Amino acid sequence: MRLLSISLLSLCAAAANGCATAQAAPTPAPAAPEPEPARGIPPLTLASLTADDFTPLSFVLHANGTLGPGASGAELAWSAKSDLGPMGTGTVALEPGADQSFSVSIPVTFAKDLKELAAYEKEEFIDVTLDATVGDAAASRSLHMRSPRLPSFTIPSVEATVQNGGSIALAYQLQIESSNAYSLKLSAIDYTCYLGGKVVAEAHMPVFEKLRPSSHTEYTLNQHATEETFGKELRAMDNQASLSWKLEGVAHFTDLDEPFAAEGVVQLDR
Repeated sequence: MRLLSISLLSLCAAAANGCATAQAAPTPAPAAPEPEPARGIPPLTLASLTADDFTPLSFVLHANGTLGPGASGAELAWSAKSDLGPMGTGTVALEPGADQSFSVSIPVTFAKDLKELAAYEKEEFIDVTLDATVGDAAASRSLHMRSPRLPSFTIPSVEATVQNGGSIALAYQLQIESSNAYSLKLSAIDYTCYLGGKVVAEAHMPVFEKLRPSSHTEYTLNQHATEETFGKELRAMDNQASLSWKLEGVAHFTDLDEPFAAEGVVQLDR
């Protein structure tokens, strides 16, 4: 009888032990909180902003930056503006390095034609601001730069020499002044020259040259007025002491055609 009582007690103790173990099971741990950006480190930084590859109407902005903690994305959305108005919006692919740093190049058009460009020529300096976003992260940076200028074209002198056979050799001195702080690519010059009110020649002159910053460039445009091309009026002009001249032209830059013109009177050399 005593043996049975001990067995029953042992069984109850084991059952009680099991119940206690079940009640004491640990509760599941709460989910780990999302990591917060480190203090003092912004999610997006634009470390530098520079510009190059200028044309009369556009240039390229180069931005270097860093993605901070919590920032990620495959593209950077941007908008650019100057003191004189907006310069465009767009997106550019983003490929951060192992240290989350990145570099992007953004083509910006600040004027569409000569009329819009005229506003920039009234300013000595402009501030260009780039606003950038990657996901929910945003940053901004400005660049203080010289305002763009169109080159100026002048014809300071013209020579007209009467040659054997009655033809007249013409030499137009063309000067180009560029006061820009950057180079401009000039591809060609088309021009029409007149003598005594009549067309001497229409010509196309390939150039393929960059006008250097703050540069002075000269070209000599050589043409001949002959009886074959000018007509029989040329013989009568040979006897005159001077003749009126005029030159009209168009300079072809990367994204702009700039017209120019000049006129005057030239003495005939014999």
